[in-house]
Parts: sequence; structure tokens; C-alpha cells
Amino acid sequence: MVETFIQMLFGWHAMLLSLAFAIAGVLFKRTALSIVGAILFLLPGLYLSSYSLWFALVPFFIFGSAYAGWKRRYSLASWLIVPQLIVISALAIYVLTQ
Repeated sequence: MVETFIQMLFGWHAMLLSLAFAIAGVLFKRTALSIVGAILFLLPGLYLSSYSLWFALVPFFIFGSAYAGWKRRYSLASWLIVPQLIVISALAIYVLTQ
């Protein structure tokens, strides 16, 4: 039971859900959804930051995306989600090719 809960907080569930919330926040122009996406990526990002600094920096990009959406700069907000997409995709490719 505890292992499942920890896996949900730190694993693929949290990363993919945070990506979905961040994209939905930009598409629907809701900054709260982007903030939820950034908060959801904090734990996996901090856990994976021992491998690369990019994992620790990704939540700041999502917070920046929420701020850009709040200032009505939606093109910048969409570009600030790209690092999260790149990091999650690279991690998925790395895990699946093992």
C-alpha cells in the first residue's frame, strides 16, 4: 500500500499528470491548472535532480508558464512547457531502451 502511494507521488503517474495539467492550463488559459502541474512535478523533479539539474529546473519553467499565461502572453507560456515535454520524453526513451 505504501509502495503504491510513493510510486504515485514520484513516478510516471505524477509526471504525466503534471504534463497534462500544464498543457491544459495553457490551452484553456487557466493559470491555476499550470500551477497544479508545476506542484505535481516538484516531487519527481527533486527526486530525479540527483541525476541531472534539468529535473530540478523543470517546475520553474512551468511556474514561468503560469506567470506568462497570467500576463496574457500565451505564446511564451506554450514555449515554456517544451522543457518539461523534452525531459519527460528523454526519460521515457532512456527507460524504454534499457
